Amino acid sequence: MSSTRCACLALVLIPACMVEVGDNDDVGKGPGEYDEIALVIASFVAADHGGEIASLGDAVELAGGELPPGFHVEDDGAVAGARGELRYGYRVRCVDAGGATVDPCEPGADRAAIDVTWAGRLAAPGYDGAVDRCGGWSLSMLQAPAAALAGDSDFIFHGVVRAPGRPERTYHLEARAAYRDVRLGDGAGMVAGRVHYAIDATPLLGDGGRARSFTVDAELVVEDGGRGRLVLDGALGYGLDTRTGAVDAP
Repeated sequence: MSSTRCACLALVLIPACMVEVGDNDDVGKGPGEYDEIALVIASFVAADHGGEIASLGDAVELAGGELPPGFHVEDDGAVAGARGELRYGYRVRCVDAGGATVDPCEPGADRAAIDVTWAGRLAAPGYDGAVDRCGGWSLSMLQAPAAALAGDSDFIFHGVVRAPGRPERTYHLEARAAYRDVRLGDGAGMVAGRVHYAIDATPLLGDGGRARSFTVDAELVVEDGGRGRLVLDGALGYGLDTRTGAVDAP
């Protein structure tokens, strides 16, 4: 990955978009770095921090013709809102079981396509900093007890990571997410499924330099009931509470 991905994002808070990640060198990756990456993922996934799980819940509401609390429809038809200092934008298109457009979306819709963007600051115990994302989700089986979702997103993070027992560090991260077999419950966000995150991470030094960049392959698996398990590089597993963002050591 490279900083050219910034072009797809409405960046306003990440001057580090100018950081050139360069070639990755996994010599810079050890147990401490894995813990830090796990905290970043847990922070932006957790519903309590207004992250991924909350945004997936927004998708279910919007596909059913409802606005999430505090959100509004703008003049161009986009849906916008904020949780804390993180701003969200959605564009929603729905069709019924026969393929006819449903505009605006309503409870009888069968499928929906949603463009999603975030921009702003995510403040959580494990990560505090800027985040931008853009991507798209396709929802189906909206009349079933658990709707199905697939899609992808690009993320850029630039902020401070606070891992227990380690000095806080500033990171620049770029990630691509792919959503597979995701099931969404009404009002609950993601209740089951898998999300794969391909991550480029660059720890930044206090003098403005950077440590060795490294890559991490992360897989978030959510079981029925919302409990998550995060597996890094296919080997290191962490328990993850998708509501609070609490992480259990591997």
